[in-house]
Amino acid sequence: MRALSIASRPEEALARHTAALGLTDEANDYPQEARAHAGPGRPRQALADPAQARDLYERVLATYAECDAPGAGAVHALRTTA
Repeated sequence: MRALSIASRPEEALARHTAALGLTDEANDYPQEARAHAGPGRPRQALADPAQARDLYERVLATYAECDAPGAGAVHALRTTA
């Protein structure tokens, strides 16, 4: 299966990331949930919705802080480009 190009098909990427987020919410796996929350940020940026992307990244950073999970640095970088 080829990787989905966020730049060429942001609507589809957003739908898939949203579906993945629903699955992690059900699993109560907070580090995985934080990573899933970051997923919709890039398609939001590609759809010219940087405010929504920043909000998503802020939620991810809060979740990372709550569960003391690694990976916050990458999300900080994404947030600064949104």
